Amino acid sequence: RRLREILQTQGLNIEALFRE
Repeated sequence: RRLREILQTQGLNIEALFRE
């Protein structure tokens, strides 16, 4: 399983939302 990849992707998405 790639929990780390999922967490990294989610972190990037959250950062993008906050950056908007």
